[in-house]
Amino acid sequence: MTFADKFYSIVSIYIFSSLSYIGEVFCILSVVFLMLSFLGAEGEVNRWTFMPSLFYSGIVVVINAFCVIHDYIVLKDHWNEPYQENVVRLSDKSDFQIIFTVLIIALLVVTAVLTFTSSKVKNVIMAGIMMVFFETYISCEMKYAAMYFSEEPKNYVLKYSGIEGYLGSGFSNFFIVAYMVIMLSIFLLLYFGMIKSQRTMYIGWRNRIFFIFWEVLMIIIMYVPVMGGVSGLEQIRYMQYELGIIMVLMGFAVPFLMITMISRRYALEKTLIQEAYISAELDYINQYKKNQMETRAFRHDIINNLSLLSAMHDDKKYEEIEEYLSTLFSNISAMSPRYVTGDEMLNCIIGMKSSKMDEERIYFSTEGVIAGGLGMKPIDVCSIFANALDNAIEACEKIEEEKNRWIKLSLEKTSEFFMIRLRNAMTSGGGASNKDRNLHGYGIQNMKTTISKYNGTGTVDVKDNVYTLSIKIPREA
Repeated sequence: MTFADKFYSIVSIYIFSSLSYIGEVFCILSVVFLMLSFLGAEGEVNRWTFMPSLFYSGIVVVINAFCVIHDYIVLKDHWNEPYQENVVRLSDKSDFQIIFTVLIIALLVVTAVLTFTSSKVKNVIMAGIMMVFFETYISCEMKYAAMYFSEEPKNYVLKYSGIEGYLGSGFSNFFIVAYMVIMLSIFLLLYFGMIKSQRTMYIGWRNRIFFIFWEVLMIIIMYVPVMGGVSGLEQIRYMQYELGIIMVLMGFAVPFLMITMISRRYALEKTLIQEAYISAELDYINQYKKNQMETRAFRHDIINNLSLLSAMHDDKKYEEIEEYLSTLFSNISAMSPRYVTGDEMLNCIIGMKSSKMDEERIYFSTEGVIAGGLGMKPIDVCSIFANALDNAIEACEKIEEEKNRWIKLSLEKTSEFFMIRLRNAMTSGGGASNKDRNLHGYGIQNMKTTISKYNGTGTVDVKDNVYTLSIKIPREA
């Protein structure tokens, strides 16, 4: 090997080193997208989300390019000579390892802070933990696959804890490119499949704990051969076939099945929202038709009513006039909507839920009117308030004394915000619905997602057996 050959090997190492670090960038972005799409984190993906990644990638390329240029300068004077150690001083990649480590941590923190809109400290910590688990899981699966192709699974695969250990080995190029492709593929799937389409599929804590347990089990299984005293051909066969094939398939199958189950629950929740929306629309249409018929009948009778009142006035039947007017006013009041909020869809939802509240002897009242409506899509209004009213009704149902069952909705429009507050009585420790905890979690998550869609905030307060949901949504300029 000449000094020229050494230089070409150095170039190869730094190229694939850059790819491995850029793979880390896609890993961080994927973790942030996973939190937004599946874990209920609130945030917004925009150009600022990607700026730290571009800055970090630029630094990685510049540092590696500097090392390549430096090595070329010191090697060119001996270009065609046989390579010998210690003739020239080459750049040492380990000198920059601490810089890359600090930068990757900074990249994770800054990306999370610029993306998440609430609970930033908690989300930064969660993102860090998730990145460790996520990258370990992917690397673990890659090592399982490498075991099948490697002739010396124990010495070749288990020797290194990460990708950097593979640099310079015969398998390193394929391994790093595979890592880069996997991370890039996951990033693209999440970005175009979830973020761009504004889709979310909430994963509850039970499934999260199951997946963490599964990942730990996968890591332990990989080291069973070297921990259990198995050696020689049995160890190689175990690591190449059982681990190199079966565990790779299981590693992808289990997350796929879990996502499939979550998708079904997500689809069910969306179906329920659609049904509530359609039901509210039908109630609104039927009520509108009824009011139109009553209005036409009232208009038809108004002349006769006025003629009768005129005759009664001529006969000085004042008491009968008063009684008759009282009847007319009652008829007019009956034709008016029972609840008026200023938003047609919200009126529909309240009208749809009012029969259930009457049946359960729940006193419902509204305060304030938002003229012109909330400025939200009807299905989004349904997603928020159908769930919220269901929660309130179910909490009231648990109260034994009917006189203590009540729900109050207050609406206010300021120059900048719509302020909505839904309060309901509850028993001690009986806040939200317990009919189906998992499904209910999806309903609450849909409310949070919809509120975030309009850059709004939602807070919950429980005090003195009163459950208060407060929603603040910015008004459009």
